[in-house]
Amino acid sequence: HKFAHAEFATLTGQDSESKYQTTSEKLFRRMNNWLPEPTERLRLLQYYFYSMLIVHEDLHSKNLSVLTEEKQLRMAPLYDIATTAIYQNASGYETHLPINGKQTKIRPADFAVLIDILEVNHRTFEKAASAMLFNYTCKLPEYFDKVQEAFPEARIYKISRRVNGGVGSRTRLTPKSSLSLAEAFRKSHQQRVAQLKQLGWYKYLVVLV
Repeated sequence: HKFAHAEFATLTGQDSESKYQTTSEKLFRRMNNWLPEPTERLRLLQYYFYSMLIVHEDLHSKNLSVLTEEKQLRMAPLYDIATTAIYQNASGYETHLPINGKQTKIRPADFAVLIDILEVNHRTFEKAASAMLFNYTCKLPEYFDKVQEAFPEARIYKISRRVNGGVGSRTRLTPKSSLSLAEAFRKSHQQRVAQLKQLGWYKYLVVLV
């Protein structure tokens, strides 16, 4: 079954070559006109927050879409998303599309700019963000042992680069060290939780107790 859908890139006049060449604010201002329903604008904020939360630096305007249902636009399910924090060659961005001019160290005050653009109640967003933050912090680690059980041989390698001299020299990639996939997830998660605390995101959990 095919669903009628459109990528944000299409709705904002971008293509594959320019999918990274915008800011979150520009994208959200355009989408505020395309998403009249408050619940759909909140869902967009949830998708964006989740992407930033897990450190998915490859979010761009072709990785978000809307579905057309009886002349109404609704957010399509989130797709093509995973943490990039475990990869050596990643840039370490929390988002590739800048939020309030920043790609890293994004704080609640930075994200508030997007909340205001979409005209979503701040308290409503805080409740949604609190639920995701709790699950990320407390529930996600339960799955690391399951990853280890399911994929005991899977490993993440750190690679060292060495250039062989002479004519026609080549760069040789050599495994330097490795962690199991589960341990790489666990280590990355612990580092991210520490970052989120430092950036002030856990105030949402306190506010909503």
